[in-house]
Amino acid sequence: MNDADRQSAGLSNGCAVPSPKPTYEELLARVAQLEQQQLAFLLERAQETEAAFRQREERHRLALAAGAMATWDWHVPSGEVVWNDEHFRMLGYEPGSVAPGYQAWADRVHPEDRAATEKLVQANVEQGGEYRSEFRALLADGTVR
Repeated sequence: MNDADRQSAGLSNGCAVPSPKPTYEELLARVAQLEQQQLAFLLERAQETEAAFRQREERHRLALAAGAMATWDWHVPSGEVVWNDEHFRMLGYEPGSVAPGYQAWADRVHPEDRAATEKLVQANVEQGGEYRSEFRALLADGTVR
């Protein structure tokens, strides 16, 4: 190998010639480029995750509607309660006609079932776990469900 070949291959006297150190500005530019690539990747993943969540949420909503299933969620510390439309109907309310809450629910529990049902609710609030209960609902017109 002649000197010209060595030089074009980055060799000098058989040793690698070190490349020049990047400047501070070049390093900053590279860091900015990597950060931008990382942000783009994270944004894409967040959008994919959100789309998958929305798809699962829609499937869940469709399954509940197909089965005419009532659902509720009660955040005990704040007292916030959320009912789906079927839960309103199950208790004899028109959707949105009352504010979802413990009292609106308890008002519909049949008087003969109320003490045992409320005791079960209280035990579940104190101990945690899955709440399961069966009780009769007394609708405003006197119909028992």
